[in-house]
Amino acid sequence: NKMGIKPISEEEWSKRKFCCMVVSNGKSRIRNSFYNFLSRKEKIDSGGKYLNNVGAPVQDKLEFIKNYKFVISFENSSYNGYTTEKILEPFLTNSIPVYWGNRLVAIDFNLNSFLNQKNTFFKYKPQAGAAGPPRRGSRASRISLTRSGGAFPIPVLRSVPTIIRTMRRRKLSP
Repeated sequence: NKMGIKPISEEEWSKRKFCCMVVSNGKSRIRNSFYNFLSRKEKIDSGGKYLNNVGAPVQDKLEFIKNYKFVISFENSSYNGYTTEKILEPFLTNSIPVYWGNRLVAIDFNLNSFLNQKNTFFKYKPQAGAAGPPRRGSRASRISLTRSGGAFPIPVLRSVPTIIRTMRRRKLSP
């Protein structure tokens, strides 16, 4: 290909660990919520300064992420046209980005080459006696879920089981 990235074999792909992230800025509530929720379901290695669980921050990010099938690649914030290295780095290592950020990312990247998290987030307003978020589509959900800047990313959290199933089924990197 044009970037000089060699495809990997199914055997090499199968030897990779599941998922990682490398984050130093802990201010993204959406990324933090996604990581916390996903890590309850599957082991996620975190090699950055924030939420580090591999002993110390990694010295070489590309060397670290090349050992994983998937990389949580959330931007620090979401603005149209704002795309950083976060989505590119996994591609350089034949890993698949799990991306959130630029709503216009499809202009620059093939949507079939990464897992794109939607940029619609909701704030949950619990009602008296409610045990948790109401079922999607229920009358209560239409009343209690309102658009916001992303304080509680219900669509992302609800999509995690689907993401995990998709990640488990994905055989080869992009």
